[in-house]
Amino acid sequence: MVVIFDVDGTLLDTFPHVRASYIHTLEKMLPNYKYTEEELKSFFGPTLPETFKSIVGDGNDKFVNALVDEYVSYSKTIAKEYLSVFPKTFETLEKLKSDGHILTVLSNKRTNVILEQFALVGILPYFDLIIGYNDVKHPKPDPEGIRLMQAKFQEECIFVGDTVYDMETARNAGITGVGVLWGLTSEEKLRLAGADYIINDYQELFEIIKGGTNV
Repeated sequence: MVVIFDVDGTLLDTFPHVRASYIHTLEKMLPNYKYTEEELKSFFGPTLPETFKSIVGDGNDKFVNALVDEYVSYSKTIAKEYLSVFPKTFETLEKLKSDGHILTVLSNKRTNVILEQFALVGILPYFDLIIGYNDVKHPKPDPEGIRLMQAKFQEECIFVGDTVYDMETARNAGITGVGVLWGLTSEEKLRLAGADYIINDYQELFEIIKGGTNV
């Protein structure tokens, strides 16, 4: 089986890192912009260009690119201080690999950023394929990334994520979506987005895989 993971809020506990990076970027590049904590949470899921376009509007591509570059540059300087994995992540990845599963990532982050962050926290060697938003024409919730994985590995896929985008992606691809509750999204929102399963602990993921994913 191909076990596809989201990154932020699923494998990596990145909200403090993402929040700090957005605050820095907005205060430096858009000093008059007034944001709320709820709005900062809403930035957790879409791609960086999508988020900044929602703030400055369409037709400002050059400025959007500048905002993205500032965000990425600053986030690198604080990554070591802020980034960590969620509890039992290493044990889970180790067991999934030892059980013969293919581990992949589908994220709305840039691939090079994912590679850097995974290397920093020590989980990069576990993954067989990483697809960021720059690797596809249509990022999540479009199923393009999952289609690429299905074509490459020719095995059943299951998608594990913490956002509405993730569950919509799984639904759009016609595969099983597993919503995790250690991110920012409520169980109700995950279920409304089409989650087939909701888990509070990685052990429940093993039970889902062992029992089969047809629901």
